[in-house]
Amino acid sequence: MDISRSTSTDHVYLVNRDENMYFDAIDAGTPYFNQLAEDVFHRTETACSQAHTLKVMELAIKAQAQAEKRGYLAD
Repeated sequence: MDISRSTSTDHVYLVNRDENMYFDAIDAGTPYFNQLAEDVFHRTETACSQAHTLKVMELAIKAQAQAEKRGYLAD
């Protein structure tokens, strides 16, 4: 299946060892991003915890430092 040729939007493809499934996600919405914006504004933890966000950022910074050290990122 060549999913890159579809001209429509909002697809979810789930593929594992046993099966592949397609879900039409046109009505799914994007509640996470609205909740995240509200969290930033109100300093709440609705979308995800601050501890989770800080851990993700820590890992991203470490990954960037390793990539720079190995020469994978250009200045």
